[in-house]
Amino acid sequence: MFDISNSCVVSSKNVYRECFMDLKSLKVLFSDGGLTAAVAVKAPFEQKGWLLHFQRRNGGVAVIGTVREPEAGKVFRSLDAVASAAADVGFSQVLVKLTEREEIDPDDFELKAQ
Repeated sequence: MFDISNSCVVSSKNVYRECFMDLKSLKVLFSDGGLTAAVAVKAPFEQKGWLLHFQRRNGGVAVIGTVREPEAGKVFRSLDAVASAAADVGFSQVLVKLTEREEIDPDDFELKAQ
């Protein structure tokens, strides 16, 4: 088993929502079946840059942290770098999320015939 550091945000139901982890811990978690998907998301407050999120089986998110700031996500300069890091963890594909959008409920709109 690996050690989950203090850089995890825990929800009210004791489920880890977000954890900043190092590459070695992510590899162990992947090999144990604890990670289900790799997702590249635009880095907030960055003109160019990507964060790599890993969806966890328990519903949380694991993020690669940096050595200087273990509680901050590593910002990748390109999608190639994101894909390389995901492959290092063990994933063969990465989902790319271009924007953070709220789910749209189709019942909120009316379709009118023209």
